[in-house]
Amino acid sequence: MNVFARRTAAPTCRTDRTNPPRRLMRALIAVLMLTAALPHSARAADDFTATGSLKTRRIYHTATLLGNGKVLVAGGYSNYSAELYDPRTGQFTATGSMRVMRRCHTATLLRNGKVLVAGGLIRSDRLSSADLYDPSTGRFTPTGSLGTARFEHTATLLGNGKVLIAGGYSSERLSSAELYDPSTGLFTATGSLGAARSLHTAALLGNGKVLITGGNGNDGFLSSAELYDPSTGRFTATGSMAKARYADKADLSLIMWTRKRRGFPPFADFVVCRFLQTRWASGSQAPSAAVFDCKTLRCN
Repeated sequence: MNVFARRTAAPTCRTDRTNPPRRLMRALIAVLMLTAALPHSARAADDFTATGSLKTRRIYHTATLLGNGKVLVAGGYSNYSAELYDPRTGQFTATGSMRVMRRCHTATLLRNGKVLVAGGLIRSDRLSSADLYDPSTGRFTPTGSLGTARFEHTATLLGNGKVLIAGGYSSERLSSAELYDPSTGLFTATGSLGAARSLHTAALLGNGKVLITGGNGNDGFLSSAELYDPSTGRFTATGSMAKARYADKADLSLIMWTRKRRGFPPFADFVVCRFLQTRWASGSQAPSAAVFDCKTLRCN
């Protein structure tokens, strides 16, 4: 029986004489046919599509966007290896291996295009060693070592080209911080955090300072935040978050204003911190958001 055939039965009191289920079926078929006919670019922008698979299964690794547009995936649990993801082909290919196995380390793109891989864990041993990955050769080479072995720390590229290594865990949670200088290949001590913390976030602000938020402290999850000033080498307390969090992610959107357009200073006035994979002291994992205002120095 043709579902699209016109009904010949006697009309009823309904204004629409078609059978509602058939009307819905026709509409559904029309939508499906229209969607199938659309080009992929015209469909929902937030669709996920499959891409190439990693050559090696891994966890607790790093992924760093390189200057050439590829992504360096390095290390992980009991893993020396590294791979490159090419967005043009959607494929992962092997690259040089690290000198030691690392997990819970950091990998930071430097201004010279190399990647600083620092700290981490090998089995249960804390690492102070660091490597440089050179995309032009595909090799990892040793560089200076951290003053303190650590993992679950943060590494932030500063405006002066140095890298701020802050907090983390060794035999206990750390308040110490270090600076890596690519010109010398050495780590040097800098001011300490006001509170020891690991699994926190660190975000470079438009004024050159670094916002440190949350983390796991010696007495539990932290809601406190601090600002690091590269010009003084010191951390100072700033407004606290509404909720304690750790293992979060600060996704920054710098809103740049000019004096002409909005009357604001020509630097970022607000930093939107969108915290994902958030864990609260209550154990819930519902994503939430906070806004850090660079003028009032508070998270709202």
